Amino acid sequence: MKTIFRIYAKVPTAYQYQSISNFGMPIKKHGNGSFTAQQDFDTEDDAKKYLIERAENYFDGNSDNDEKDLIESLDDIEKCGRLNLDACTASIEEVEIEDETN
Repeated sequence: MKTIFRIYAKVPTAYQYQSISNFGMPIKKHGNGSFTAQQDFDTEDDAKKYLIERAENYFDGNSDNDEKDLIESLDDIEKCGRLNLDACTASIEEVEIEDETN
């Protein structure tokens, strides 16, 4: 078994599609109208770095409260392994998978 760190996000309807697309991960549409996105990383640090990059891109300083929101987001990433962008939250999950090298 191998441990990976997966960033996972889900939105219930097409109305939140733009929110999930802010994470820059491949998006999958489901028959019930929901959308999910996920991306795997070898380490938790790599997953956190990805979320930090997404937060910095999203909170670019062009809107009111961007600096405050970025600081709060970076704190959430560090403490909880999650990032909320608009109407979508992505979280880091620790997942065990079959090691393909054996």
